[in-house]
Amino acid sequence: MISDQTCILFHEYTNEINYINIISGTGCASYVGFQGGAQSLYFGRACNVGNLCHELMHALGLHHEHTRPDRDQYVTIQWDNVVPGYSHQHNILNHLTGITCGSGAGLVNLSPEELQCRI
Repeated sequence: MISDQTCILFHEYTNEINYINIISGTGCASYVGFQGGAQSLYFGRACNVGNLCHELMHALGLHHEHTRPDRDQYVTIQWDNVVPGYSHQHNILNHLTGITCGSGAGLVNLSPEELQCRI
């Protein structure tokens, strides 16, 4: 799915130093961004292909759209509806400022003006 819509290509591990290690178990999770070495991505029985793509994009360095510095211009977080203990998942990540597809600075998030960009 990801390779069909982007320039990102995946191949089976051979002997690379840095790679994503998909681990069967419980839950669907990955660290965001390059960790170095064997980067664990957890893919449990309850996960589906959409979850796997979501976690792979996290491993590649993409954050949730609702954490962009400009998110309040486009959405309103209904804090009363956020599951207790998960409000941190909706914090704005100010270090993402200005990092968009067209900036040449990196591939983290797309601004609404750059929706034609492909990651």
